[in-house]
Amino acid sequence: MSYFDLSTDGKIPRDGLRKHVQTQIPTEGGALNGLIRFRWTSSQDSWFVPSLSHVMYEFEVQKTGGNVVAADEFEVCAFPGAAASSGGPTTLQLGSTNVATITNPGVTAAMYARQYGNKETRETIMEPFNKGFFSDDLKTFTVNYQPPCGIFNTDVAIPSGTYVLGINLSTNYINDMMASRATASKGANIPGLSIVLKKATFMATHVQPSGRKKGNDQTLTTTNFWFSGSEIDQRVFLTKNPL
Repeated sequence: MSYFDLSTDGKIPRDGLRKHVQTQIPTEGGALNGLIRFRWTSSQDSWFVPSLSHVMYEFEVQKTGGNVVAADEFEVCAFPGAAASSGGPTTLQLGSTNVATITNPGVTAAMYARQYGNKETRETIMEPFNKGFFSDDLKTFTVNYQPPCGIFNTDVAIPSGTYVLGINLSTNYINDMMASRATASKGANIPGLSIVLKKATFMATHVQPSGRKKGNDQTLTTTNFWFSGSEIDQRVFLTKNPL
């Protein structure tokens, strides 16, 4: 389960987890161009959930004379957040191990949506990823980006690790994000159009183990991870324990 295929609820107490916490992680050094990095950790008491985590970009959009309006036909491509991240590969490191590399985020995000995205999902929870949205004053355009790779598309919570997400931002947001370029004074050709990244935040979701479950017997789930190439091999063992 991920934002690409959200057909079930997130982890809930009966799944052996509790207390969802979403932490806002800023870019290292406040960087907003070129290669930006987000760094965070998880522990035995706070497990990282990749499938419910994402990057949020906030852009200031202006044109000659002020804000864009509906008549300007400001229409972005599908997955504008991924397009904004298309200046180079997106990478994820766990400790010193590279566990994911996405060489073409814009194209890969579209492929993931076609393969895994339900129609109802694309039109609801995925709208910030697929289309983005403007603030009420039409000055800020917000889009979300979830790296389209296996670790962000698996319904697991991972304990104990230090993570670094690296994103190479686009060097030309108008060229990479705008859908319409053919009409004079519209879309990418809006006079004086400016798209400037003002804020980038990684929304890291963590959960806490809820401890022993009630009942005559208890089933404990122990998850171990092995690294094989660029993906994580998850193996789950079930053990019976008396109360």
